[in-house]
Amino acid sequence: MLTFRLTEAGLTAAQWRWTGHRWESQDSYIEPYRHPSLSHDMVTDGASAAVLSRERRSDDPSGDPGPPRVMPAVAFRHALDETRSWSLDRTVLLIDAQGVSAEAGTWAVAPLFITAREGTLSGSWDINELREYTQADRLVDREMARLLTWRHRYGHETVWEGVHRLTERSTALWQDRQLTLNYPAPAYHTHPRRLRPGANVLEAFGRVLDSAVARRAVVPENCAIELSGGMDSSNVAASLAHVYPGKLVAATLLLGGRFEFIHPHRCAIMIDAFSFPHSLTVPVADYLPFGPGGARAEGGPVSPYDEPWIEAKAALMTDLKARGVTVSFGGNGGDELGSLREFEQTTHGTASPLPQWIGPRVRAVAHECEEGIAPASIVHEATLRGFASRNAHLLRNGLWPVSPLADPELIQFCEWLPRPWREHKTVHRLRLAGLGLSLDVVSPLYNENPAEVLDLAIHKNVIPYLKERLRIGSILADSRYVDPDALAKAIDHAETLWLRSRQMNRALFKIAALEHGLHASSA
Repeated sequence: MLTFRLTEAGLTAAQWRWTGHRWESQDSYIEPYRHPSLSHDMVTDGASAAVLSRERRSDDPSGDPGPPRVMPAVAFRHALDETRSWSLDRTVLLIDAQGVSAEAGTWAVAPLFITAREGTLSGSWDINELREYTQADRLVDREMARLLTWRHRYGHETVWEGVHRLTERSTALWQDRQLTLNYPAPAYHTHPRRLRPGANVLEAFGRVLDSAVARRAVVPENCAIELSGGMDSSNVAASLAHVYPGKLVAATLLLGGRFEFIHPHRCAIMIDAFSFPHSLTVPVADYLPFGPGGARAEGGPVSPYDEPWIEAKAALMTDLKARGVTVSFGGNGGDELGSLREFEQTTHGTASPLPQWIGPRVRAVAHECEEGIAPASIVHEATLRGFASRNAHLLRNGLWPVSPLADPELIQFCEWLPRPWREHKTVHRLRLAGLGLSLDVVSPLYNENPAEVLDLAIHKNVIPYLKERLRIGSILADSRYVDPDALAKAIDHAETLWLRSRQMNRALFKIAALEHGLHASSA
């Protein structure tokens, strides 16, 4: 939630002033991300200064950031402690005699990227603000291997050497020109419990989710729900309709293909059942990844970590902004709520063999993918990775993302549930059935799956892009992360597969997204 550039000269002077949009001290600055859902404050006791950024709770007064507030040492420490224990998202940037420290909260909604070089500490929630440090000739082999072999993990490492991700509850310390990042202790997760006789699981699940929805300070008329038609966003929509009846906009990306009629029908059922007064739809097929006019095709600022659907979501966000929407609720975290714990699983997956097109630099470090990763987090790792891939795009468009299904209290509640309630999203489905939704929603014949539209994008846009990169120069091939001859063969095979079955090798999208992201980030 912050962007900053701190130099030794600016910290030595330590004469912070508010300019109207950021705090400055000589050539140092700290700029907060301005949004009604957030509050930012700079406080000082004369010896130390801190910027306290946090997501506003429903009882949190609104207010714009302003000049540094001077307070006694006791009040200063109390302000730090209060923010560090904040239940929603938060970031603390502390400047004291020890140096500069940056601390993340449990949510990491917009993870902070941080780097130090030549006496300057730089950081931002938007990786594009650090473009001078994200050069394609300084890459981290181990992280590249994670992305190219689908062994994504959550940790401090990014693909760029010296550029770090501040993971949940982590701390970065800059002292004597040295940057050190420290992971927190592993989060504790509980075990399933025996239900009390007569326990009303569905009522309790709805109550905890309603509480997660109502926890934040929002103006309901300025909120939207990203309604995918699946169990997760549908349950969030149900709670939003209960807490803020008749207020929100429903926003949907239509998948097309075999879901051309099924998907809109299911979403229409929910929009009617939950009485959403407005709805917006964008057909994904009109804004395919790597398609003409989109961010990737136009060389826009796209990160290697961005999700596939940024082109279609950009169109949807444009429509949402036109309606005055500033907060976007979504179903992120729902899959993890029902996931089985390791001791509950009867089968355990094994790592897939490395594809033939993998280059020697990846093969040399593929066995290290599990090293250096973050410990157990409070919000599930997969959810946090999802935040890192999608939320910066929302923030660049003025939308604050809210994921009630990632609420720690709801996570703990679902961990207590016996396995039958969690498996196959039983509690999600039964709650919707109890609210009167039809089998088309509760137990659909087909679940929404973007694979078909992704295959189309690979056929129309991705394969031509990869062929062109192999012709004019590829970062992945030239740096020996990918074998160009083997990749060319994989492309030929994929084109044959498309002619036979209208399916594609979806690994090609991963390669293209990483290739493009590296080019875009180092431009």
